Formats: sequence, structure tokens, C-alpha cells
Amino acid sequence: MKNKILLATLLVCLCAGGLQASPIPVTNYSFEEPGVGKIKGWDGEGVDGTPAVDIPGWTSDSTPTDSGVETGFGATDGEYNAFLRSTDPAVWQVTEATVTPGVTYVLTADLWSTWQGEFVEMVLFYQDDGTRIALASVEVPVTGDPATATLVFSADDAPAEAAGKPIGILFDNTTTAYGDSSWTGIDYVRLSAQYVTLINPAPDGIEFVPTETSLEWLAVGGWPVDVYLSGPYTEPNEAPILNQIIFNEAATGYTPEEGFEIGGKWYYWRVDVYEPNEVGEQIPVLHPGPVWHFRTVERIPRITQQPVNALVEAGQTALFEVVASSLTEEEYQWYRSDDAIIDEETDEALAGRQSPVLEIADTQIADEGYYYCRIENTAGAVYTQVVTLAVRRTMAHWTLDEADYADGRYLDVSGEGRHADPNGTPTFDEGVLGEGALIYGDGWADAGTWDPSQYSGQLTLSLWAKWDGVSGWQGLIAKRNAFEVEEMLWLLEIASGSNAVEFKSTTQTVGSPAIPADQWEHVAVTFDGQTAIIYRNGVQAAQGTVVFGQKTDANMVIGAAELNEQTGAAWTFNGALDDVRIYNYVLDFEAVAELYYAATGDSPCVYSYADHLDFNADCVVDLLDFAEMASQWLDTGRYPR
Repeated sequence: MKNKILLATLLVCLCAGGLQASPIPVTNYSFEEPGVGKIKGWDGEGVDGTPAVDIPGWTSDSTPTDSGVETGFGATDGEYNAFLRSTDPAVWQVTEATVTPGVTYVLTADLWSTWQGEFVEMVLFYQDDGTRIALASVEVPVTGDPATATLVFSADDAPAEAAGKPIGILFDNTTTAYGDSSWTGIDYVRLSAQYVTLINPAPDGIEFVPTETSLEWLAVGGWPVDVYLSGPYTEPNEAPILNQIIFNEAATGYTPEEGFEIGGKWYYWRVDVYEPNEVGEQIPVLHPGPVWHFRTVERIPRITQQPVNALVEAGQTALFEVVASSLTEEEYQWYRSDDAIIDEETDEALAGRQSPVLEIADTQIADEGYYYCRIENTAGAVYTQVVTLAVRRTMAHWTLDEADYADGRYLDVSGEGRHADPNGTPTFDEGVLGEGALIYGDGWADAGTWDPSQYSGQLTLSLWAKWDGVSGWQGLIAKRNAFEVEEMLWLLEIASGSNAVEFKSTTQTVGSPAIPADQWEHVAVTFDGQTAIIYRNGVQAAQGTVVFGQKTDANMVIGAAELNEQTGAAWTFNGALDDVRIYNYVLDFEAVAELYYAATGDSPCVYSYADHLDFNADCVVDLLDFAEMASQWLDTGRYPR
């Protein structure tokens, strides 16, 4: 790398309220020089007629085709930023710093995509006789929004031969997906050195620290230090005033005589290191350290482990457990609530439930609900998060057989009593399991406003559908009043045009292939609270993330996409439905396959197997596949034959 004139260097503060580390000058850190407009090329090449001007501080191993500096593409510090093409060489520079044992180096930069960029690699290296040797690297995913990326490296992890060698920094656009049509942006490059390591209390920002704690650190080389301390504060302080407690001593720890104040108090401290200077007037070089902080233990109990939701079979034992610590003896009281809001005045205090563990034996549906615990000592009380108890079961099962249509309702045969009210008198036709109901204008049904996922947070839908081929938006089953996040929970429908089977909320959609016309198709959806899986005829067909809407009491409608008092049902299904089931838990893939197999006798292909040897694609590797392979034995594509 040729010598370049230092036109801009950076002295950087990396933490609120004080210097975090000793800055290492980065030449032209924000690419503002030379400031003559867009330049392609780092070393004055003047690519594509751009100014043939050197970009101070930066270079590349060969002439780039479309990389350099520019304005108007999201610069985060000043007007200019660097841009890198994916097929161009990396850009780099060597700094004035050298690898020093015990020092931690921190490289920080703002990175983003200016066009189809996906990744930028950041590298710290040392230079040995002109050769770059990597010390540490990280490949950073980028988006169109600038974001700060950081690479941290301890010189103690460097090879011995690296000591005393110059440190360099390098950036490379490592996107591969778009060939040469990808660019990334770089700006505000910072490099710093930390000459002190935090030992205790650690990590930085730790809470619930005992009052008798000692401050401990490790300075490079055992060099002398200045130590500053500030506190106590009742709230976090972004600009603490630090008071010096140690001056130019080779110390490694400090313990206040009376300890730190109890009660969740915040303290801030810093250790600056004096590096001996063997040249000139021998004035030591002072390296400011980071400002660390911690919070002391609370007087009230501290919850270290929250209870979690319980989903159990009927008759099983449900357990909720909380783990807490307290300076004085604590007491426990469990509550049951009708909602997820803590209100001791209206919630039920469970008699005899004054321990960290709440055990509910022989769990029944009547035990479902919301639970939480109060932990109290002489200083006050804290509450756990509210958790739920659910009993795994079929929440509704409408066979849609004529025999299970009575009193103008589709009867729920699950035993839960959630009968559905059709719009008119439905027509029944041959189904998969007995009969199916023709939906259209009269067959869709109002199934109430209950929420099958209320206590479990999970869901499985299962139904058979026979579509008549008439396209348009059509609901299979939905819990929706309108297509707004405040008016729906979820929707299973057929998309207009593509005829894809989709499970969705207002913001996410998981889509599976188009539904065939004029034949029965089994459709199942499972949802575990985050991921939805769509199964078609017993086989997984799609998977994706879904976030439910907010209206837990939205209308549930069979055979339509929504139902409300103003417009009635909308987007009704063009065809017939059969055997609609809802569960409050996730059926695994074998259970879904069993639903299909039990109805048809056909075995869906759901297990992993050596499918690359299944030449006739019948989900079995057997003699038929061997015969197919043998028929092509010694066949060759080589020339000449």
C-alpha cells in the first residue's frame, strides 16, 4: 500500500458518559476526502471517466470496476460513503497501531446495501513484509438501512509472531446471489484499543450485585491505573460524574469500606491505564478505559426463574414453579385469574398454595385459566408473569353428516358443545367420511366467538374440501370479523387467481399449492404460537411465521372468510366441506398423516428415506427401483460412444 497523506482522522467516544477506549486513527474514516464527487477506484485510476484522484487512506489490490466513494446513497457521517461492488477487490488500509499483547481491538463501521447487497466482511489483519494475515473477521448481513457492525479481537489470541506488527482493516462485499449486480455501502469506520479487561462485577451492566462486591480489573502489562467511581443512582445515568478513587497505582481491585448501597442502586466506574513511554521525555501514555456499570441487589425479592405455560392431558399433573432470591425470608401466594391481568382484589387466592411450586393434580378442563404468584418479603412484593394452564383436546368436531345435523345446527360431536349455526338449510352430498355439506350460500355456519388457543397458544385445523373450480377469494374456516388486525385472529382460505390454500393474519401469509378442482383434498394447519405448517393430503406442503391478529373474540365461521353483523358472511366457499376439526394443540406430522390415512386407506409419504434411489417415485426403495437402475447399467454419456 502506498503512503497517503493523512487528511482526516477519528477520535471516537464509544460509550455514553465517557471515553470507552483509546481511539486508533483511521485515515479518511468517513470517506469525505477528496470531496470532488463520485470516484471509482481507490488509487487515482479514474475508472469510467470519474476524477483520477487518490482516495486518502484506502486502497485495493487491483483496479475495481465500480467501487469507490459517492454521495446520495445513505451516508451516515458527512456527505460521502464508500461503495463496494460484489465482484471488485476488497478495500483496506494499514493503521499506525501495532499488535500489543493484552489489548482488545474493536473495529466498528456503518454498513448497508445500496443495491442488492446481502453481506459485508469486516477483517482485522496484521501486515508482515507487505503480506496481510487475518487476525479476525466477521461476515455481516446487511439491509437497505445503515446499521452499525462491530468486530472485537483480543491480541492474546494472535500468533506470537504478530506482536509489534502493524494492524490493518479490510472491507469486502461478499454477496454472491446477484453476480456482479450487487453493491454495499460503508461509512464512519472506527478502530479503538482497550487496555483494560473487566473482571468483576461482570458482565458490564450486570444487576443484583451483592453490596460487598469488589471492583476488579486486569490492565495490560500490569501497568499503573487511574480508577474512577460514581454512584449510587436510583435510575440509570447516561452521563455520570466520575470521582477518582485511585491515582497512578499498579492496582487490580478496589473494595469500598462500607460496601455498595443496597436497593437496586446504579454505579458507574472506569479504569484508565498508563502505558510506559521509553522514548522522548518518558511521559506515560494514558489510555482511557470504558465506563462500566452495575446495579446492586434489590431489597424486595428477585425472581430468577419465571413459571411457564402448561399444556397437559386431562388427568395429568400440572406444575408451575418460580425461583426467587431474597435478602430476608420470602413468602409465596399463588392466584388464579379470569384474564391475563394481575388484580389481587378480584383474582382468586388459592388456599394452601404458599410455596414456590404450584401443583395441580388430576387436571381437568375446569382448571384451565390464568395463574401467577406473588413473592413478598419485609421490603415489598413482586409478581411473576401470568401463565396459562390448558388441557390438550379436540375443541370442536363437526362431521357435517346429515345425521349430525339437528335443530338447524351442525352438531359438535367432540363433547364440547360448540354447535354451529348454518345460514340456511344445508344440502348434503357424498363426502370422504360419510357425507359433506355443500357450502355456497346456505351451508356456511356461524360457530361462535370462542378462542381455541385461549390458554394453549396453539392450534390445529383439519378439514376436507371439494372445490368446484370457480375462482375467487374463498374462506374454508376463519376467525375474523374484518380484514384488520383489530378485527381478526386467523384465516384459512383459497386465494383468488392462484387458488393457493393459505393460512394468514393481516401481516403474514403461509401459502401452499393450488387446490385441485372437483376432488376431495385434506387440508390441515398446525400453529405452535409462531410457526404455521400447512399439510395437504397428509404431507407437509408449506411452513412459515404467522402472528395472529388481536381480536380473540372474533366470529368463527365455517365455509367463509369472515362474518359480521353488518354484512353477514363474506367470501363463501364454492364447494363442499367435510369433517371439520379444531384442536388446541399442535398435532405432529404422524398424527396429521393418520387423519388422512384413516379416512382414505392411502399411505402418505412423510418419513425421510433414500429418495434419490426411488426411481419410480413410489416412496419405497425396492426391486422395482433396482430394475430401473439395472436397465440403464453401463449407459454412458461420454463421447465417443
